[in-house]
Amino acid sequence: MSRFCGERQVSEILAAGEHWRDTALLGERSIFTGEDVWITANIELLDNVFTQNPDEGDRHFIPKLQDQLKACPVAVKHLAAEFMWLLMLCPSNVSPEKKRENIKTIWDWSEKPFPEKSKWLSDEVLRGIGSGGPGFSNHRPRELAFCLNVLLAFRRLTYSEQASLAKEPWNFAGWLQQVPDAQARQFRHMLLYLLFPDDFERISHHRRKILPTDTRKVFRRRESAQLKSVPND
Repeated sequence: MSRFCGERQVSEILAAGEHWRDTALLGERSIFTGEDVWITANIELLDNVFTQNPDEGDRHFIPKLQDQLKACPVAVKHLAAEFMWLLMLCPSNVSPEKKRENIKTIWDWSEKPFPEKSKWLSDEVLRGIGSGGPGFSNHRPRELAFCLNVLLAFRRLTYSEQASLAKEPWNFAGWLQQVPDAQARQFRHMLLYLLFPDDFERISHHRRKILPTDTRKVFRRRESAQLKSVPND
């Protein structure tokens, strides 16, 4: 039942989630070109220039990211573009055209041809499964930092541990919850749905509305405390 999204067709989006799992998460290769992009060294470098060296100025996310990536090799710029693709798979309150534009903008910093013909950049893949609300866009740096933390933590596991988690939904969910800032990040719920759509619902933005009032208050206090500890607005 969790695969059901009303009139919204999500089969191509879920296929994209499987493609990312097999190609990038487990295979460490580019989702667009098949090159060795999602390797640990590239993730660590992206984490170093982005998360560990935050730009706390008043500019928008994209110009700040461009400056942070300026000295990075081509593969890391491609990795950043593919991280953006992953982050934007679920939200439906951003159009496919805008998603492609943002992904292409980052990819173009590498001065390499953009894989615009890739099936993983189609409207059907990028249409989204539900609104992320304005908060997801406003906290995009935090969502990206969390996503990087997830990949770095995953890479510290043995390959057998990685393969086991990738096919065990509740074990993966328990592991994911231990990644720093997981309780405050919408992407945690999006990732669980993308990887395990038969076990987790697509709720991310409005999840607290289905909780009792007292429980929502606990979540607000916890998330408020966590947000104060994460830089790079």
